[in-house]
Amino acid sequence: MSKNRRSLFLVIVLITLLSIPIGRFIASHRQPRHGTDISNGRYRPTSGLTNKLFTFPKPITTKTPTSSLDLVSSSTETRSLTTSSKKYNSSKVYIERKQLVQDECKLYKRTKPDDSAIYRRLLVDEKYNFLYCPITKVANTAWRTVMLVLRGSIKSVSELKTGGQVYLYHYRNLGGFSTRDQQARLKGDVTKFVFVRHPFSRLLSAYRDKFEDKPELTFLERYSYVVKRAVGRRDVALRFEFEEFVRYLLKTDPSMYNVHWLPMHLVCHPCFLDYDVMGKYETFDADIDYVMHRINADGVLTFPHFAPHGTNSSSIDIIKRYYNRLTKHEIQQLYEKYEWDFKLFGYEYPSDLGIG
Repeated sequence: MSKNRRSLFLVIVLITLLSIPIGRFIASHRQPRHGTDISNGRYRPTSGLTNKLFTFPKPITTKTPTSSLDLVSSSTETRSLTTSSKKYNSSKVYIERKQLVQDECKLYKRTKPDDSAIYRRLLVDEKYNFLYCPITKVANTAWRTVMLVLRGSIKSVSELKTGGQVYLYHYRNLGGFSTRDQQARLKGDVTKFVFVRHPFSRLLSAYRDKFEDKPELTFLERYSYVVKRAVGRRDVALRFEFEEFVRYLLKTDPSMYNVHWLPMHLVCHPCFLDYDVMGKYETFDADIDYVMHRINADGVLTFPHFAPHGTNSSSIDIIKRYYNRLTKHEIQQLYEKYEWDFKLFGYEYPSDLGIG
């Protein structure tokens, strides 16, 4: 080997030997890139990353609703998709809720709708033998997801990446059964339940969801004209304010409302169908535990701590911000539109809100 080649060879060997400790030093001081875990000297993807075989779901961070409107207190909680360990409410709570409905229904004067109209609203689960009446803006998406897991359409609630995916599935309703089967299910050992929400909170959630936060063009186009006509506006803008929306509702018969803000008693007709469990949005975690226990589905399903819809319209501060745009007279009129929801489901007139 010539002198020059030998010198070059020695230089390469020297660089190679030095690069090993330098590389180790750099690796030991390098910050792990986002989404990695290098504990025990091994790399593995962490929450939210997808490898070739598995998707690792992110832990759910949720903020529970706050309000003096019979809403739960504020807290922030991070929980993964684990079986709920919460104890459900005592059955006494649901007996009292049911008794209140029965007492108020004695004064209820509306004509009973056709049975088919009621039965079409009831979603059927044949495996766990229950009938559920969904009400929009009252954890409807969450319950539909639960139903998909219970019947085996999906393996876990984390399998659906967006709430809208639940509506791509078919849910059989009681109206699709024969008259004989309908009566057999209603009289048999079936659990009938519905979930409700404070009427003003639900109404605000519907407005913000459909017209404000991420407005749906079809809703804007459909209601922009009628709302603006109701308040005397002549411009071509699609958007309208919450107070304008309310003034349109005040001039409209509640039976003509869209299902997203239709009074809840006109959706599920509790005076004409004897529900076994009356759950509430404000106590959703405890109430869903009770329903799961009652239908013998304890431990069958894993689901996250309930996360309110992104509009977060159960926040007392948000409610004040919107409803303070109304006069006291308008608030009273709006209460009268939803009066039976307040009475049947045990919600107080919101005099403690400091609104109006």
